[in-house]
Amino acid sequence: MSRKLEELLEATAPRCPHGARYWHGTETSCAGTFLRCPCCQQMYCSVSGQDTACPPCRYGGEGEFALDGLTETYQAVSFGAPWNGWATPVVTYETAKAFADNITVALADVPVEDRDVFTWDGDHLVVTRQGEEGENRLAPNGEGLYFLGDLGYVFYRVPWGS
Repeated sequence: MSRKLEELLEATAPRCPHGARYWHGTETSCAGTFLRCPCCQQMYCSVSGQDTACPPCRYGGEGEFALDGLTETYQAVSFGAPWNGWATPVVTYETAKAFADNITVALADVPVEDRDVFTWDGDHLVVTRQGEEGENRLAPNGEGLYFLGDLGYVFYRVPWGS
């Protein structure tokens, strides 16, 4: 292969979430294999080497979710890998804002020193956990979506278990 063609392929080949360039069936620097999802035909990095579909297809795509203990439901555009069996929703700015606003209202009677406080810094959702140092900042990904699983909350899919 010519050097010019190699440079072109390197510049235009898709990247896995770990930053490596890939083509179907090639091994990656992160010990995975690049595969094409049989459901959506998107390329993905299979770090375990045993995945059979890309993460959005593997974890069910879009759907509704709720926070355990509350009745309000929200729409997720997708879900990440379950965390200890619980849902890890990926949401739009509008859904993240609605979630933060609703939690603030639901916890209004709880003393501020006993609850999380939600604020916005530009497009970053900032969660301050009272009694802990620092804050949890959720930034949108390149598509403007927020991974609520990073909050460590107990979310479940609606209907339960779907």
